[in-house]
Amino acid sequence: MIYRWGRYSQTVYDLKFSRAGIKRWVVRYSFSRYICWKCKATFHLYTRKPKYGAGLCAYLLYQIIEVQIPQNAVAKSVHQLFGLPLSRGLINHVKSIEASRYQTAYSGILDRISAGNLVHADETKVGIGGKDAYVWVFTNLEDVAFVYSETREASTLQDVLSGFRGVLVS
Repeated sequence: MIYRWGRYSQTVYDLKFSRAGIKRWVVRYSFSRYICWKCKATFHLYTRKPKYGAGLCAYLLYQIIEVQIPQNAVAKSVHQLFGLPLSRGLINHVKSIEASRYQTAYSGILDRISAGNLVHADETKVGIGGKDAYVWVFTNLEDVAFVYSETREASTLQDVLSGFRGVLVS
């Protein structure tokens, strides 16, 4: 026999975009947990969702990457505009999750670049957290990929373009 064994909820915070603007969108999902009295196994039929929705994540990334607003300023702005208190650590976590979501597409871009006959490559020095690092840019004139490296050594170039047999313009 299966019986209901408690009620649970999950709150998801998101932003909804419309022609009129952006508004905060908070949804609370309620669900039941069940138990089998015979084997004592518990389960629920609800699939947990991420705490922060796709609209909010897209907004954060847009502000940080495209508009180039510092993460602390983005967190403060989201709190002021939408009443959502976000820490810098949380924003870093969101960036990490979104980066892993696009990893397959990113790998595909690098594969297409290294499979071609022509690659343009260049690097530029950047300062991150008070330390110097490098961002390499690779393109085949159709796709572009950026690769972070702590050094300017050619090992980054060799790793990205392993198996490349075409013309390299640097």
